[in-house]
Amino acid sequence: QNQPAIRKKGLLLVKDTGIRSFLWSKKFCQLRDQMLTIHKNEVFFIAELIELIIDIIIDTYQAQQIILLKEIESVERCDQKPISFEIITKDKKSYYFASDTDAELYSWIEEIY
Repeated sequence: QNQPAIRKKGLLLVKDTGIRSFLWSKKFCQLRDQMLTIHKNEVFFIAELIELIIDIIIDTYQAQQIILLKEIESVERCDQKPISFEIITKDKKSYYFASDTDAELYSWIEEIY
């Protein structure tokens, strides 16, 4: 099975939805040509320990959420946290992410667009 290349990957804080919408959780995120996948952060730590098979582990580990890039209406900085951005999909669903630095934040925004 040939997976599309990973354009960007890393840990981001992701705002939970529903009744837990006040919580932010650290998640491992991967951006590919057609989608952004959000995984439990354990995947990142496993991958760091086994660098040679990182793609195999992440590709076979079930994503918690998938955002299809073709369904994204906008991506922009927001004020949910000091260094955060919002993805709004065509069906008006919002996803919030936060990073440690402005450079990392803008890198994600540029790669998604």
